[in-house]
Amino acid sequence: MHPRVSLSAISTASWELDADLAFYDDAGITNVGISVAKLERFGWEEGTRRIIDAGLRVTKQRLAVLEAISPGEHLDVDTVADRARAELGTLSTQAVYDALRALDAAGLVSRIQPAGAPALYEIRVGDSHHHLTCRGCGTVVDIEKAIGDVPCLDPTLPTGFVVEAAEVTWWGYCPDCAR
Repeated sequence: MHPRVSLSAISTASWELDADLAFYDDAGITNVGISVAKLERFGWEEGTRRIIDAGLRVTKQRLAVLEAISPGEHLDVDTVADRARAELGTLSTQAVYDALRALDAAGLVSRIQPAGAPALYEIRVGDSHHHLTCRGCGTVVDIEKAIGDVPCLDPTLPTGFVVEAAEVTWWGYCPDCAR
């Protein structure tokens, strides 16, 4: 039997990681197999905790995909896949889509889709921010939520509707494309 390392300090659940590289819950049920070296390289203290706390099973694919997106970035699937493959060696495009879909549903990444552009993914979630998209090069940047009287953010709703979220995208040109 290999020594176990407690993960309880990084999660509300009581998990352990043994050197054979599998998570176990309190009942001793294996949750996933992955190497300690890869967990450490993927920032397992952060990424693994976030995935577990979101109620998802931890997989090396989900860790690699989550860690491929840095704060402030808005990445397409191809870029996420390239970065995840750089860590894992091989990873199918379908596995990347599956991981992004699961991470999005769990609230760990956010999917945005500017008109006429491919879907983009970011890790900034859980706050009210908007996006500014350059019509020239497609760069997307975060804009803090609007403050004050902004008619498009205070709509008159049909009876019975409850708003869960609003997406606002401003369009313009970045400094390089505006020249």
